[in-house]
Amino acid sequence: YFKYKNIRLTLIYMLEPDKFKEKEIAQNLVRDFEKIGVPDIAKNSISKIKQWTNNQRKGFKNKKDLMSQLKNQDLTNERTLNYFSQQLQNTNNDLILDVFFQYKEENVKKVISYYLVNELRFKRRFPEKLKKITEDKAYIKVMTEFIEKYDIRTQQAKDFLSKNGKYDLLAKFNRR
Repeated sequence: YFKYKNIRLTLIYMLEPDKFKEKEIAQNLVRDFEKIGVPDIAKNSISKIKQWTNNQRKGFKNKKDLMSQLKNQDLTNERTLNYFSQQLQNTNNDLILDVFFQYKEENVKKVISYYLVNELRFKRRFPEKLKKITEDKAYIKVMTEFIEKYDIRTQQAKDFLSKNGKYDLLAKFNRR
């Protein structure tokens, strides 16, 4: 029992909504784990998985929806940024561009930048329509901060840093 306790705990953490994409599979596995026995430390994760709703990954339908959710959010919390990143991943790129052009607020920059950096983190390329955002100096600055903070060393991130002249950060990554 003790040998597999840590494995189950790790699997439960991996099944959380912000880390796993298939709600049905995650909830079925949690039910099976509960039959066997679950460590008390995993109760919080289990409740997140059980409360996972289908609309959690639907994306934003319009600017008003996005902006209303952005109000009064703690964007220093990585979980909040992950939530917005997942939503933007399922949002129409034209809507993201509209928000980019219309709103210049700091929280909008953070959310869109984090979404784009997440694309680099998971070795995806920027969506073609959103490349215009990666040329904006304010966004480049925020994206570079996220790349450094989360130590993202994918080839796509290195290409982005090189393209934007962030050679000091590239050198720092190469030294480690």
